[in-house]
Amino acid sequence: MPSYFMPPQEYGEFPKTEVNAILQGVTAVMESWAHLPSRYIGVPVEGPASLPLEFSVRFSGYASGFLNVRTSIEMARALVRQTNGKNVTRVPVEDVFKEFVDIFSGKLMAYLWGNNWGLLKMEMPTFTQPKNWPEKEPTACCAFIVENWPVEVRLWIDAGAE
Repeated sequence: MPSYFMPPQEYGEFPKTEVNAILQGVTAVMESWAHLPSRYIGVPVEGPASLPLEFSVRFSGYASGFLNVRTSIEMARALVRQTNGKNVTRVPVEDVFKEFVDIFSGKLMAYLWGNNWGLLKMEMPTFTQPKNWPEKEPTACCAFIVENWPVEVRLWIDAGAE
């Protein structure tokens, strides 16, 4: 399992608004949609961890940026069990995790931009890899544990966003 570290101060050097939005969004979706508790564990370590299930969402309009969410296949299986009960063989884990990212991205935009989030154009989550990430440092990022598996969230907001 990759290692994570606790930031030295409240959420490290990242802007409090963005980190709080990520924290609230993950908690809200995990509790209401997946019925799973999540626990904040700090900031992802440098470099990409070995988390093969990764989806990203590009958004533009009122603000623009890139949201990336990564996890393990085992965590996605836990989502399948929680959201589909015993009917786990019919739904691919990738589809359930993609749905989680889609719901989470909407919550995150609402937390960040309130009523203006509807002015954003959000693409559907697409499967990505770390090589697809923006080259600059993320605006904010967090890591969580859901059951026993990590979830990493990275958010890039363009400085020129309105």
